[in-house]
Amino acid sequence: MNFRVRKALPSDVEKIANIHVNSWAYAYSGLMPQRFIESYTLEKRRKLWLNTIERNLAEVLVADCDGRLTGFLCFGQPKYLKGTDVYELSSIYNRP
Repeated sequence: MNFRVRKALPSDVEKIANIHVNSWAYAYSGLMPQRFIESYTLEKRRKLWLNTIERNLAEVLVADCDGRLTGFLCFGQPKYLKGTDVYELSSIYNRP
């Protein structure tokens, strides 16, 4: 089993969006209204992650196991602490 972590590429967006939507639905099923869970659509997540990656709005790393994307995380400096060594983890998702 080969495992690696690397910077996300625009070509990863489809897989990142799928992991995000599926993980969200799995984790929050029964805990939040179904209608709210279903508002996390693939289309919305694709746009979000493509914009984030292409415009370099935050750092996005992906976890790859034997060539298959298994998870991702997103982090960056908080707007109110720019120029410090502090980073904020805003997203961490694994394939359910």
